[in-house]
Amino acid sequence: MLAFWVHKGDTQRAMKDYNASLQSYIGVLKIDKNRTAAWSRMAEAYTALEDYPKASVTAANATELEPKKKENWLREGNLL
Repeated sequence: MLAFWVHKGDTQRAMKDYNASLQSYIGVLKIDKNRTAAWSRMAEAYTALEDYPKASVTAANATELEPKKKENWLREGNLL
């Protein structure tokens, strides 16, 4: 079920509907705060909206949850 909402957010983000994608990811995180994909993709949406403080926080959350995933470190590092 949550994978559906992450995928929906991905589709909205691909269509450049960043605010709608954020709402989808937030909905996922209300149910499961440990869903790394939602944190990571929220960071991408916030970056697209040029909201770098929120992008940085959400990227850090993804990195904290999955520290062995290099993509998380790269995303977080690019926002510094």
